[in-house]
Amino acid sequence: MRINVLFGSESDKGIFEPLCDRLRAINSVEVFFEVCSAHRDPERLRKIISEKPCDLYITGAGLAAHLPGVVASQTITPVIGIPCNDIVLGLDALLSIIQMPKGVPALASGVSAVDHVVRFVTWYAGNLGKAPVLRISSPSWANKQVEQVKAPLENIGWQFIDCLAESSSTPNVLDVVLADLSTACKPVNKKIEQTFLGVPIIEKTPFEGDPRSISNLTAEGGLWVGINNITNLQIALLELWQISSKEKGLLQELKGGVKQSVR
Repeated sequence: MRINVLFGSESDKGIFEPLCDRLRAINSVEVFFEVCSAHRDPERLRKIISEKPCDLYITGAGLAAHLPGVVASQTITPVIGIPCNDIVLGLDALLSIIQMPKGVPALASGVSAVDHVVRFVTWYAGNLGKAPVLRISSPSWANKQVEQVKAPLENIGWQFIDCLAESSSTPNVLDVVLADLSTACKPVNKKIEQTFLGVPIIEKTPFEGDPRSISNLTAEGGLWVGINNITNLQIALLELWQISSKEKGLLQELKGGVKQSVR
């Protein structure tokens, strides 16, 4: 498994140096690393994306952290973005990464959350050959959102288990957390592993709460797409597991014709 690690600035070395060291310690993982700014050197970034294919991008930046989104706009290889802490405690970078438009997801960790990323990659490296069994946790009011997640994936043969089911007999279970952003509750409980993909959801828009709550939520673990963005969750799953023509066909359908390079 090859991972391309791209960071926007040398000043982020406190994040990318331990990240690369820990990724290289994972069995069967090969890491390519480059510092490249999406704003200052876009042509070199395009060249890296076109000439150095990989199975996964892990990208990071601070401030207006556009690097993960720019990479995601040019490839259907999955992209994980790490927001780096800076002037406003990384909230600006987190929102830049997580709030990608429908059709172009970047999976965001919590601010500077190397542990979240390494934990997911360790699990993913051992489970990338087969689509996971999904286990959805959600608030009681979110039945519509749960069905929205499940329907197209069930149509191509993906499996779901009850949110209270144990995962010991099914090793490739991946938790999907639909977390109510308008409450203070944590998204993780005893039945949910720290390796999960999450979507902050709200019943009514626009959001009237404290924007910092999204930072608190993502700090709990997992990798996240934007608020109420079920489509980007589905696309991220399909980018991670492009294992047959069914996955690839649904991926292109959900992306809505966005022009991107092949994996």
